[in-house]
Amino acid sequence: MASLQEIRNRIISIKTTKKITKAMKLVATAKLRNAKKKLESIKDYSSSIENIFYEIKSNIKDLNKKNNSKKTLYIIISSDIGLCGSYNINIIKLLLKNYKKEDKIIVLGNKGISALKFRKISTDLEVGQIGDVINYDNASIAGNEALKLYRNNKVGTIKIIYTKFVNSIIFNAKIKQILPSIYKFKKENSLMEFEPNPKVILDNITPLYISSLIFNLLVESKVSEMSSRRLAMDNSTENAKELIEKLNLEYNIVRQTNITQEITEIISGSNSNKKEKI
Repeated sequence: MASLQEIRNRIISIKTTKKITKAMKLVATAKLRNAKKKLESIKDYSSSIENIFYEIKSNIKDLNKKNNSKKTLYIIISSDIGLCGSYNINIIKLLLKNYKKEDKIIVLGNKGISALKFRKISTDLEVGQIGDVINYDNASIAGNEALKLYRNNKVGTIKIIYTKFVNSIIFNAKIKQILPSIYKFKKENSLMEFEPNPKVILDNITPLYISSLIFNLLVESKVSEMSSRRLAMDNSTENAKELIEKLNLEYNIVRQTNITQEITEIISGSNSNKKEKI
């Protein structure tokens, strides 16, 4: 059984950890609130770009020019730091489940970069230090590189692995295909006129479509990351609280045992002195 001093030291250590996890939970909650606002503010913009892109595509009849490459480009969205539960682990697991040796990878976030280096998986582009406030430039860099590989016939498919936000406790790693597009736009009576023609406009809007989509999924992944971190810190705080209660109980038992033993020794010593006097 541990000594009183050892138990006391453990209680002090866990109380310190509890304060840290509680503070991190509050920080994650504030950042989650800001990330949700950001996601709401860009939702209409991203949706408009996507709808315009598909409407232009629906006006091009001979768009079925296939890319000959069998390789897939995966764009991975991870976090810069840990302490966010299984957020990064689920992303890497989903990649490894679908990844083939000849495929190419663009990775966003320091944790994804270090995880792939640990597994000795080569990457074509690494963008670290994403930050808590998502910068559109990072999405643009990844989008331009992805489109260049696709147009140069280096890859035949572009997919992005991100974390879809469902609610504050549910967020799932997902794969979304960017190119070639698999979404079927329901063409209605369009009032749009294209000048000079839909193909030229499509070529010019495609980089914007890809970058805006990556940006939108980066922000959504950030919301999921903060939700996961807030949940992880909340669980850690509760676990620390339970452990402190158990250690306090153990401390009191050991203390009571020591007191009982001391009393027993005093009584035994007193009886011995009486016998000697007799």
